[in-house]
Amino acid sequence: MHAKASIAKLAASEASGRVIDRCLQIHGGRGYDRSYAVERLYRELRVDRIWEGTSEIQRLIIANELIKRGSGVLHLPTA
Repeated sequence: MHAKASIAKLAASEASGRVIDRCLQIHGGRGYDRSYAVERLYRELRVDRIWEGTSEIQRLIIANELIKRGSGVLHLPTA
């Protein structure tokens, strides 16, 4: 169960990071201005990635679970 939770945390944090990065690109320099919501969202999403466990830690948890139990246990979706 830990690996599945780590997969969900990793996917959500990485996706939100990509989205907010694109938002900053669209807003340009104003994306860093405190009067815009983009700046606040960037700070919040960035700190969430640190508090919830860094992406590297989530990857380690997933890798250790795969090594311990084998890759077939998690039933990862295929694209």
